[in-house]
Amino acid sequence: MIENFSDRYLLDVRHLKVHFFTDIGVIPALDGVDLWVRRGETLGLVGESGCGKTLMARAILRLVPDPGRIMDGEIYLEGDNLMELPEHKMRKVRGDRISMVFQEPMTSLNPVYTVGNQIMEVLTVHRSAMTGKEKKERAIELLKEVGIPSPEQRFFDYPRQLSGGMRQRVVIAMALACGNPQLLIADEPTTALDVTIQAQILELFRKIQDKMDMSILLITHDLGVIAETADRVAVMYAGTIVEYADVVRLFKQALHPYTLGLLKSILQPPQDGFRTRLHTIPGAVPDLLDIRNRCRFFSRCTYAHENICGREEPKMVEVEPGHLVRCARIEKIEEHRSRA
Repeated sequence: MIENFSDRYLLDVRHLKVHFFTDIGVIPALDGVDLWVRRGETLGLVGESGCGKTLMARAILRLVPDPGRIMDGEIYLEGDNLMELPEHKMRKVRGDRISMVFQEPMTSLNPVYTVGNQIMEVLTVHRSAMTGKEKKERAIELLKEVGIPSPEQRFFDYPRQLSGGMRQRVVIAMALACGNPQLLIADEPTTALDVTIQAQILELFRKIQDKMDMSILLITHDLGVIAETADRVAVMYAGTIVEYADVVRLFKQALHPYTLGLLKSILQPPQDGFRTRLHTIPGAVPDLLDIRNRCRFFSRCTYAHENICGREEPKMVEVEPGHLVRCARIEKIEEHRSRA
């Protein structure tokens, strides 16, 4: 770890390793990841598809799918090491202290049950003392809280009868069913939604966060969503974190070559009537079965140097308070920026 974390961190993940045991070999999908979320903040976890973002969320909940296994690391939630909890206690943490909004609402909802019944099912697991009437009233109240019109009627609807935005609101209602979770993990919550509905969902998250004073881990590949909602950003690449910074500093003074590549890949409006060329990051993500002792971004990096970057994996360095970068060529990058 970079520092000795204090009680102000709600979630503190240390040196988390998740391996997948396959017929072709052992895949280190998460390799020594450190991650921390402060109380009341939104931490954006960003990176391209396949870098380990969703797996990170599942590992926090100890829901790593087979043939994956958590091999090492600690996951602290308000000082409680979730790795030491027996499964029956961990089951109580899920949905109660930590809730998750999964990536695609249609796959999270059961098509043969009404949305009201599915919200009530969450309450049955975590609030077994409630009567059936109380569960129904709570489910309707939640539908109203997440902005679904006519919640008394929508309670009896099936997922197929709802739009994508409304299904997403139902999934959010299920995540909030047990009261006030300390941490909400939102995995690509605006994927496949149009821009208007996307803005409404993000605004809903803001309102819920302000009302409940909870922390949010927002997983996305969309830097526009990050710019609009996050307080701090963690950039993930090939199963490890390569840069941490507050959102303003990341967009203005990013230092890792991968982060710089992501920022350049944002579609820009035409300038002086001419369209700008869309930047792409050359190469491809390295094969995790063949991770060598070098920088994981080595083969795609314009700043890479064989004798510096090609012989060992760089350590995370704190270049400024709160700004951490996993790169051995920071000085070269800063020099190039100063001349630009």
